[in-house]
Amino acid sequence: MKHHTTTSAAFVLVSCIATLCIAACTSSAKPSTMQSPLDAGGNDFGNPSADSSLPSFDASGHFLTFADRPCPPGSTLSYQSFGAAFFANHCELCHASSMTGLARNGAPVGLFFDNQAEIQALRQKIWERAGDENHLMPPVGSVAMSERVQLGEWLACGAK
Repeated sequence: MKHHTTTSAAFVLVSCIATLCIAACTSSAKPSTMQSPLDAGGNDFGNPSADSSLPSFDASGHFLTFADRPCPPGSTLSYQSFGAAFFANHCELCHASSMTGLARNGAPVGLFFDNQAEIQALRQKIWERAGDENHLMPPVGSVAMSERVQLGEWLACGAK
């Protein structure tokens, strides 16, 4: 009887896991509190598999690459209105040319975000680490998701 109980319990466990996997794969609903970068710009890019000129994104609506991250029409973000303050508040504690040695907290020597030209030259790398759904930077402190989406938009629009 003990073998039958163990076999039944294993069957129930496997059935539950399979049901959860199927439900997760077929669910198209997003949590109402989660806003994807697609929603932030008010754009509906449709199904990227139907047209290769459309951006690629995963099932959650997250862009797969920087090249897929479009600049929304009518974007008003600029270095003056967004970029300068974002980098001063979140990046230049480690990535300023005035920071040296241990004060850089491990930031690579020579990697500075002191001005717009330095940021523009590294737009893709910055997006891959901090824009939209990318959360590698900063390693300490937090950046609001809304700011990360704005960063992604600003970088995609040329960091102008």
